Amino acid sequence: MSTHEISAPSSTANPASSPAPSATAAPSAEATAPPDASPIRLACVEVCNFRRLAKTRLELDEAITTLVGANNSGKTSLLTVLRNFLSESPGFRAFDISLSQWAKLRELSQLWEALDEDPTTDSKDAEKWDEQYRQLLACMPFIDLWFDAKEGAYNHIAPFITSLKWSGGAVGVRVRLEPVSDANELRKLAWRYREARSPVHKLPKDGHAWPMDLLDYWLRHSSDLRRIAAYRLDPAKGPLADRKRRDLQELPPGSQPVELQLLRKLIRVDFVPAQRGLGAEEDEARSESASARPGLFSSQLLKFARQHLNVAPSGHGYREDLVAAIAKAQAELDDSIYKALQPAMEDVEVLPRRHNRCRL
Repeated sequence: MSTHEISAPSSTANPASSPAPSATAAPSAEATAPPDASPIRLACVEVCNFRRLAKTRLELDEAITTLVGANNSGKTSLLTVLRNFLSESPGFRAFDISLSQWAKLRELSQLWEALDEDPTTDSKDAEKWDEQYRQLLACMPFIDLWFDAKEGAYNHIAPFITSLKWSGGAVGVRVRLEPVSDANELRKLAWRYREARSPVHKLPKDGHAWPMDLLDYWLRHSSDLRRIAAYRLDPAKGPLADRKRRDLQELPPGSQPVELQLLRKLIRVDFVPAQRGLGAEEDEARSESASARPGLFSSQLLKFARQHLNVAPSGHGYREDLVAAIAKAQAELDDSIYKALQPAMEDVEVLPRRHNRCRL
């Protein structure tokens, strides 16, 4: 079991922790209030469709929030999603999208694979592409940031207010990953995927010829996953108005995004990564950099896997028979590795561990 701490962010100064109240005398309101209380504080974060966090709410303390839980319970994912959405350079990966959405994305990619003509050359089937655009966005990760702001903070949160009668209280902002900006951009993405998939679509998928599906396509084209947009939310439908509310509100049709730079003036995230053995999610980024420590076994393992176990040729630039031969060899190698490691994995599975059992 491990813990993470989150210091409450604000637009001015971070509030300081106040002493714990005495068991015999109740402190006054002045004594318990943080001396440098900010007019704005982040009170609640809701996360949707990010990794295993299908729908998660995190209520933040006024000073420090400590996350306590078993390994792989989602603590680091909560911090990572904040960093990804609020940093100057968002960096999502295909597998950051929740597993529950993969089937829907694969259905879309199958529709695109069957395209006979480039859909960007005309404007027909507009309703169909609008619907696919809505389906794509519904699969994407997003966070809802709920701020508790005093009336004097109006100049900071004015771009996010949804009512002219606002006089302090809740302010909500949704930040969502959006690979494309509209249905026309979706047509371009669909045709790019179709062109990449066409040379290998007849090959068996156990050969891992790239791309197997849309998620596999995004593993090489992660630049598609760097576009995010922010939207205003209705405070009356948020958790600060009704803490028993569990359903996340839907954005009204035609919602217009708010400039991201205005949000970054409200909140800043300082992220300190940690190395925690083989399973650390920062290992991959660290192993790709020139400053990676060669002594880490996790880095060596990742490097070996990329060079020798992750051969995924595309159809472009290769003869079809060569791509098919590599795909067949890859499938046979995977099967050999599975059979070689299966006895060891069966021994590990019977060990008396509560979490993180290894499975092939």
